[in-house]
Amino acid sequence: MLEQASPQGTVVVGGGMAGLAVARAMCEEGAEPPLVLEAGPDIGTRHYRSRYDGVRADEMWLHPVTDPHFWRPYVSANDNWTDIAGLRRCVGGRSLYWHGVVLPLEEAVLNDTAAWPREIAEDLTRSWRGGPSLYDRERRRLEEWTGRSLTLEPTEHTDLGLDGLAFCSLPKAVRPDGDDGRWEAYSPLHDGAPDVVADAEVLGVLVTDGRVRGVRLRHPDGAVADVRADRVVLCASTFENSRLALQALYDTGARDVPVLTGLVDKVAQGVVVPVAVDRLPDPWRRLASSGENLLAPCPPGPGGAVGNLFLHTSTTPDGLALLEFYVLGEQHRGEHGRLICDPAGPWPWPVVVDGRHDAVDDAIIEAQRQLLTTVWETVRGRLGLDPATLHFTDPLGAEPLATTFKRTAGITSPRPPHTYAFRLGSELHEAGTLPYGPMLTTDGELRGVRGLYVSGPATFPRTGAANPVLTILALARRLGAHLAK
Repeated sequence: MLEQASPQGTVVVGGGMAGLAVARAMCEEGAEPPLVLEAGPDIGTRHYRSRYDGVRADEMWLHPVTDPHFWRPYVSANDNWTDIAGLRRCVGGRSLYWHGVVLPLEEAVLNDTAAWPREIAEDLTRSWRGGPSLYDRERRRLEEWTGRSLTLEPTEHTDLGLDGLAFCSLPKAVRPDGDDGRWEAYSPLHDGAPDVVADAEVLGVLVTDGRVRGVRLRHPDGAVADVRADRVVLCASTFENSRLALQALYDTGARDVPVLTGLVDKVAQGVVVPVAVDRLPDPWRRLASSGENLLAPCPPGPGGAVGNLFLHTSTTPDGLALLEFYVLGEQHRGEHGRLICDPAGPWPWPVVVDGRHDAVDDAIIEAQRQLLTTVWETVRGRLGLDPATLHFTDPLGAEPLATTFKRTAGITSPRPPHTYAFRLGSELHEAGTLPYGPMLTTDGELRGVRGLYVSGPATFPRTGAANPVLTILALARRLGAHLAK
């Protein structure tokens, strides 16, 4: 337990993916190790898909309230950001829960100079400090851990006869753990990450005269301590980073309304096509038996939004192949996604999340549905399946995901396809409230509070369609190197 700890050079708030990666980068650059504070307990380094069998792991994913480390530090203003949305409060955080997809942000997103600063985009994709790009460096680290390539590469299933869609094998930083189907995804904890002080919930950032002076934390027994520091790095999820940043800005007078806009997740919808295996032509039969995950970039959507079409196949004991196509797309970032704090009471301030779709999102949703309909009609024609109309439900994600996946698991005979959708928050890719440019300098320092830095997807000016972890790791390395100067 920390009690009025001696002054620290740098305090990192959050012992998850971003916080551990920032701390690791600082140490690799020869800096004094930062003090890493994590609100949850130390539960070890095992991924939940390694720690538990498939049934229990699925329960923790679809019914996260059964996980003692699930934490939702906010109240939702509507049905979005509920269901499976939330955090994992433990050392390692969601690095012990993610599913390993490794994708860079799309070129069109990073080339949007109205969003991403050119300096950061070039560090990510071209060259950093005169050497390989940040993406290349972090991908190489993940490849060393997995023992295989993590670039998008053609597969024998690239051409499935779906006009204009060329699939690649989906790169995932995962590896098997035993012979019973368990597996694990990469976590910075596997790299011998710096020590983390667990069970240390940061209530607020201490600020004097517009400059960071440290943090105030609380232990499980209710004891409160102030930790003095010259610099504080917020790595505690988009929600907690936003709360702590708002409180600091409010205290300095740099912001008089405790609201941040720009909160986004992903727009995601899918269709499941059950087919008798013996009706599949050879390429499709081989794909179904492989259980491989494939990806094809989607054509640009409304407002230049990007998306990816995924294909996951599996077979059942009843001789069925389940062809699951789903689209993961970029949500439009604007004023409609908000995080609101109540500054009237003591720390930690209560947080309300008000996330919703706007008119651009509505157009993105419709474009996804048109794509899924086209894919279904093409697959139906190729495989000789009976005609059926896809029915989509509004509002998006009205049905809980557990219900959706229970329906899929219960299929025992060929039937018409069914659709599903994720409500906002369910992809666990929340981002956008503290972006580079308007809120942060290119060095990741919060404008208006000297010495306060932010890392993680809250810093993304545009989130693209890609899963965020490769970008989280790359930007954490960049920030850690800056802090080590």
